[in-house]
Amino acid sequence: MSFSEIKHIALNNIKGHWSKLALITLLYLVFSIGINFIPIAGFIFMFIFSTPITYGYILSLLKIINNEDVSVIDFLVLGFKKTGKAWRIIGNLFVRLFIPILILFGFALLVTYNTLPILEALKNHTLTLNIEISPLIYVGFLGYIITAIYIVYKFLSYSLCYFLMRDYPEENGSFIVKKSAELMKGNIFRIIGFFISFIGWFFISIFSFGLGLIFLIPYIYIAFYYFYKNLSPETT
Repeated sequence: MSFSEIKHIALNNIKGHWSKLALITLLYLVFSIGINFIPIAGFIFMFIFSTPITYGYILSLLKIINNEDVSVIDFLVLGFKKTGKAWRIIGNLFVRLFIPILILFGFALLVTYNTLPILEALKNHTLTLNIEISPLIYVGFLGYIITAIYIVYKFLSYSLCYFLMRDYPEENGSFIVKKSAELMKGNIFRIIGFFISFIGWFFISIFSFGLGLIFLIPYIYIAFYYFYKNLSPETT
């Protein structure tokens, strides 16, 4: 199914629901951003509950387009109910990405450590065109870029976890993560193209002083859901 067909299906299912989708998105954004202004406690709260609340938000969007009864603040209730499962999924992701993230950090340290002489020379106004640049800087920088690309690739592989949580409520975190990677195999560049296809709408939303985002965000999530359904038609 093409991107235009997926978007067309999404728009057809959104018809008649724009106002509620926009309102729930506004409340979700206000809550998620606003609570971070609470010193320490707000950060701790969002660290623990940001993933479950996002899941609750996505689940609310899908309930709305399926004409199910849901209030505009149910994203909190639905999210809190899945806190345990959300964290089990996060734990599985952490185990799978721990070594790549550690390698990324190592390359960053390698670049930083070998750049210190240059920074010191710059600080002391002794920097010249003849200054020796360690080959380790190039090695570290190249390694950092390659590892970062790999991590982004893996994150995209696991990007279907929210939808799989909904469609496989009885399965554990390990199954959800593996299933996402299985469905995304061979589809990474396709999903990148899918999100790029919204870039025009993104700029229009920004030029509307950000107000357009409360319409664009649910549209992207719902279209993304149908992208996922196209990959996994056996789910209900």
